[in-house]
Amino acid sequence: MVRVKNNSPAAAVPIVQEPAEEEKVYSIGLVGDAGVGKASLCVEFTKSKKVRVSRPSAYDPTDESRFYQTISIDNSNVTVQLISTSGQELMNAVEDIYFKKCLGFLLIFSLDNRNSFISATTRHYEKILRMKDCVQSEDIPHNIPMILVGNKVRILFKNFINELHNI
Repeated sequence: MVRVKNNSPAAAVPIVQEPAEEEKVYSIGLVGDAGVGKASLCVEFTKSKKVRVSRPSAYDPTDESRFYQTISIDNSNVTVQLISTSGQELMNAVEDIYFKKCLGFLLIFSLDNRNSFISATTRHYEKILRMKDCVQSEDIPHNIPMILVGNKVRILFKNFINELHNI
């Protein structure tokens, strides 16, 4: 079962009920610069249809979005909640509220944007440690699961093909 929730009243994604209290929900935060494709990865994971809007201004990428996917693990259903925000500085307080409860994080960067990689591996990484009250030192490893994800490989492939045609 796929459930998608977006707090934006103008969003084209349908608002549905959150999981029942008896369901176990595991929250995963997606962090990265604006435009690296965090929401697209969420939509892909939940196998939802692409977000379509009736008017170009209806979708607001600065809003926090939550995407739900129920999966089976060891014959038990669990719900994975992916939380994606805009990645813009003004959203820091909102991100803190939602991301403090996350059990793990995906650090997203765009393969066609070197600055987004640097930002994911420094600024966003350090922000997660601060939010989770971790003091990083060489002697004390932190226990926050994080995965670095490169996105937008199609753009690189398209550019490569275009270069081949120009040779």
